Amino acid sequence: MPQSMKVQEIETDRLKPWADNPRVNEHAVDAVARSIRTFGFNVPILCDQNLTIVAEHTRWKAAKRLGLPSVPVIVLEMTDAQRRAFAIADNKTGEIAGWDFDLPPENCTKWSESSSRQSGRKGALG
Repeated sequence: MPQSMKVQEIETDRLKPWADNPRVNEHAVDAVARSIRTFGFNVPILCDQNLTIVAEHTRWKAAKRLGLPSVPVIVLEMTDAQRRAFAIADNKTGEIAGWDFDLPPENCTKWSESSSRQSGRKGALG
């Protein structure tokens, strides 16, 4: 599946969410929208050749909520089986990583406090 990656701007409404996406992400859309508004749209959405979203569904929902007319996209040629396997692997591997709250503690504290205020939740990460 290795391919050269080309980021292209594609109209937000042309992208199609993967109907069988197992990830529940509605609760994260507002936070991602705030991040996009603050830092810009710096992580492209990955789609297959049919413009079905493979990764970054939450970013796509946030872009729609923000009314962005287009978003950066990387289009990958892949079979249905490859798309399914990649989407699941992408989501599951992200869950493996943890947080080192000791290095640097001031950054973790600032992010945690900001995240908690924005989400209305309590705790280390909201």
